[in-house]
Amino acid sequence: MKKTMISFIMAALTALPAMATTHDGKESMATNELRIAAAAVSDSISEVELIMETAAAESMCGKFAVPYRLKGQHGIFQITKTSAEDTLKWLICRKPANYEFIMSFFDNQMSFRDNLEYNVEFSAAVCLAIYKRMAPRADITTRAKRAALWKRVYNTSAGAGTTEAYLARCAKVLED
Repeated sequence: MKKTMISFIMAALTALPAMATTHDGKESMATNELRIAAAAVSDSISEVELIMETAAAESMCGKFAVPYRLKGQHGIFQITKTSAEDTLKWLICRKPANYEFIMSFFDNQMSFRDNLEYNVEFSAAVCLAIYKRMAPRADITTRAKRAALWKRVYNTSAGAGTTEAYLARCAKVLED
């Protein structure tokens, strides 16, 4: 189920042409690493954008990742251990090939929580699986549609996030 090197390279090169930059004009290392990880997880440009934008909305691509650890939300995608475990259990039963693909990113030298916190490829794959589990046929062709999906599936009605905040964070982090 691994992608070919060509599709990986094409997704990495074509996804989100506008890159986040630092004050001196260089793309931030975290955003670059995230872009590569997202391309490793999916060869769909819209899915890569959804992964990148979720990281922007949830943690400003890592800027706010650590403070939320106390709330049980881990890494740049702010995934709870329970949510990740539930999604993986669901995949084992319904989509074992997808489960195996995601677990191919798991680092056995790290705990499950640490994989969510520090393993960008694994957490990006889990992030995308959460979306695909809850909204398998969602239209994610535009940023506005991805913002609405994020609010419905990822942030939920109980969350404090808004589609406007999603769009603003994406613009700030991914297009500055």
